[in-house]
Amino acid sequence: MMEFLKKIITYIQQLSQKNFYTYGGIYIGGIAVLSLLLIIRYYSSAQYWVEKSNDINGQRDRVQQLLSDAQQVQKQKAEVNKMIEQDEDFNILAYLQVTITQRGLANNLLIIHPVGRTDREDNYIQEEVKAQLSDLNMKQLAELLQDIEQNKRIYSKELEIVKSKKRPNTIEISITIATLIKKTVAATG
Repeated sequence: MMEFLKKIITYIQQLSQKNFYTYGGIYIGGIAVLSLLLIIRYYSSAQYWVEKSNDINGQRDRVQQLLSDAQQVQKQKAEVNKMIEQDEDFNILAYLQVTITQRGLANNLLIIHPVGRTDREDNYIQEEVKAQLSDLNMKQLAELLQDIEQNKRIYSKELEIVKSKKRPNTIEISITIATLIKKTVAATG
């Protein structure tokens, strides 16, 4: 190893000043280019890993959101089950008739009928009822909707409002409401 270094030192000493600067410039330029390539590679590699890390963090956030949503759905499902179990004999048709009567809208009722039952994949049956009322004002409609909305057991599915052709300043409505019942309860009831 020492012999090799001595040969290099001897060779450098024998060079002319012009050749020395030329080789020295080439050597320093080569080291600068290699250093620059290493720095570029380092930063591109670092950028790649930063992007990968950001992607993983984004996926982790999405998974956490999905888990949170799943927990919320399970909580809501437990609340729905509890609510259904507390009132297994709930009759949506009777409820709507009583609500309309209590609001003094029995004379406005044109028709009320069950729409049907729909099997759902989540161990429930959706039961729907449709009512048509005429000659209502907006206050009566708002109060009826508020009564329906206050009962957590039911929910509004559809509401159609049409200006009445019979009486001015009144409306005709068609409302569909629904509730959930357990399949086992529906099968026995």
